[in-house]
Amino acid sequence: MKSLLSSSDLKQSTTKSILWDQLKRITEAEEGYIYYKYPITGMADSYIPCFAIIDYNNGIFLFEVIEVTIDSLEILNDGATWKVNNTIIESPLFKLEDYKIRLENIIRNYRQIRGKILVRDYMVFPAINKTEFINKYNSVSIDSLIFGNFDVIEYKSLFKNSLGLREEEKKVYISVIQGAGPLIGNISSVSAEKAGTMGAAIKLLDKKMAILDAKQHEAAVQIPDGPQRIRGMAGTGKTVILCMKAAYLHGRYPEAKILYTFHTQSLYNQVQYLIAKFYHEQNNSSPDWDKLLVLHSWGGRSKEGVYYRTCQRNSIIPMNFKNVPYSTDEPLDYVCSSILAENISEEFDYVLMDESQDFPPSFFQLVYKITKDPKRIIFAYDELQTLANTKIQDVKELFGYDNQGKPLVDFGVSSFYADEIEKDIILEKSYRNPYQLLMVAHGLGMGLYNTDGIMQIIDNEKIWNSIGYEIENGTLKPDTQVTIKRPSENTISLVHECYNGAQQPISYLKCDSFVDEINWIADSISNDCKKEDVEPHNIVVISLNKDSYKREFPLLQKQLFALGVPSIIPGYEGVERDKFGEKGFVTLSTVFKAKGNEAFIIYVMSVEYIYHYLEFVHARNSVFTALTRTKGWCRITGCGDLMDRAIIEIKSILENLPRFIFTYPDPEKIARKLSQEEYARRIAETKKTKNSIEQLLSADPEALKTIPKEHLAELLKRLKSNAD
Repeated sequence: MKSLLSSSDLKQSTTKSILWDQLKRITEAEEGYIYYKYPITGMADSYIPCFAIIDYNNGIFLFEVIEVTIDSLEILNDGATWKVNNTIIESPLFKLEDYKIRLENIIRNYRQIRGKILVRDYMVFPAINKTEFINKYNSVSIDSLIFGNFDVIEYKSLFKNSLGLREEEKKVYISVIQGAGPLIGNISSVSAEKAGTMGAAIKLLDKKMAILDAKQHEAAVQIPDGPQRIRGMAGTGKTVILCMKAAYLHGRYPEAKILYTFHTQSLYNQVQYLIAKFYHEQNNSSPDWDKLLVLHSWGGRSKEGVYYRTCQRNSIIPMNFKNVPYSTDEPLDYVCSSILAENISEEFDYVLMDESQDFPPSFFQLVYKITKDPKRIIFAYDELQTLANTKIQDVKELFGYDNQGKPLVDFGVSSFYADEIEKDIILEKSYRNPYQLLMVAHGLGMGLYNTDGIMQIIDNEKIWNSIGYEIENGTLKPDTQVTIKRPSENTISLVHECYNGAQQPISYLKCDSFVDEINWIADSISNDCKKEDVEPHNIVVISLNKDSYKREFPLLQKQLFALGVPSIIPGYEGVERDKFGEKGFVTLSTVFKAKGNEAFIIYVMSVEYIYHYLEFVHARNSVFTALTRTKGWCRITGCGDLMDRAIIEIKSILENLPRFIFTYPDPEKIARKLSQEEYARRIAETKKTKNSIEQLLSADPEALKTIPKEHLAELLKRLKSNAD
């Protein structure tokens, strides 16, 4: 049985620490969890029993520890109130009983396990012996009381009857205890049967994905006494974990100020929906969004963000995008760096950072400044959001150093906080993506079977392992054949567990023209909605063509409308940028806006753009990101001869599943090729910039006057740099 601390104050009590060790010892061979201060259910009064044993086969046991002597205890008013050391308190026995009833009521909400889960509660008096308690309170039942030396506690005496749950009932039981019950819902069962339509399968698939594995659950439960990183590849459940943790924290500490932040504005809907669902399950009410703030990184007058809010609260004039110099590669870094030297006040007790791989160090340092001690900053890091840089940035560099040069955050000193809570949690299993699609995403992203050679490569075996692969044969040495396998335990394909229809997890199609491509996608989406019973918000179309807003998406939207399927384009023609996955609408998105979001059916169009070599690394990273947005099915389309090349790559990957078999490249040769392609890109950019200026001058010389002088200077400086 796994043991988990969700609070860091256990060490403050020697007696509780001893009992904790005893409970861990007697449950070691069992299946389930033993918790300290874990908020399984309602937290309106902030009461949580000291210990809980969640046995997957035998039921639930709750323990409260009362460290009083017989002389300091008086039980009054038929047990309703106690006097402890002359202080009147509500009866701990009644509070524990109330908690037990709330837990039983939550379990009753799920008919699959209603009446099948045994819940028992015990009050432990380590400083009182049984005889003296009976002599003083002979009218009080002692059936649920444990006295004195708790070394006598035996596991078999606690759990006398097996629950006898079927496997699917056990899954619901586990999910409800984990707090993921809102995602399971109240279907008749999380059925082992398979659905024949995609729509029916989605309902089952969504519920199966709600059950957290052991590592995910640990990450969701732990509340560290300092910064904590949760890292893993796409689909490992990082956003769900952070939302669950935000709901727990808000329910348990209602007066605490909590910040949930991310970079991509289109994440708002998903994050607020999940937090509200988890919080309602715990508290039967809605979150106080003034205490639990959900903000993207930058912000402005129309929509507040972390940077903008910090400026406003500290009397700093915030900058907008127009204030950032033209040559700045990272605008967010520029604006955050500009205020770090200011006297910034602390505001938040807890900060949860999603998509933290997208944040520059200056944003981490800003978050550090606005977080109160002990700097409980939990940040989720996507280890492979792109394939361009597989190096995990050192937390010392992220958070910076004090005036004496000492790192503000350092995970290297110890892997755990003093309370056994991990500082750096690694999630290895991906549940979102069918493994075939995940491997196609990795294979295409790196170009492992590209006829012109591999585009980028992971050169560290530990990184391969951390994203769920292992080297089966060969070594990572240049010009040697290597076989890299994805083991079955890391290739969890939930689609196949609940779907037996004709649609494959991944399919691809070459079209003669982009008009044919749009028509095919529109017809296919119409079929998904009308014949496969898929709700439109479960479908997202992502284009690798950066100009898709201007050319492709308006035409696709028109075609979908003609077929009776509503759609939205976030950030286009009055639609807010954070509108993503809106109920009743198909979402048409670029890769950037889709990043961090997900859908059951993803269409990735204009895939031939991975061979547009002027930006080939960006294109490869984009196709990887686009493909890994899907939780179920992916359709890949493109046009012309270049799409033939993409299909050859895809087929080569699929033929070798679950392995990559290729000749390991020389990383230096890849670097040289990158350099050559970068040079070609710069020449093309210079030409494009010159043409733009010439067109501007020839069209309207007065137009130059509308460009701020500093921006024009930066433009000319960059032009000269590119030309050199």
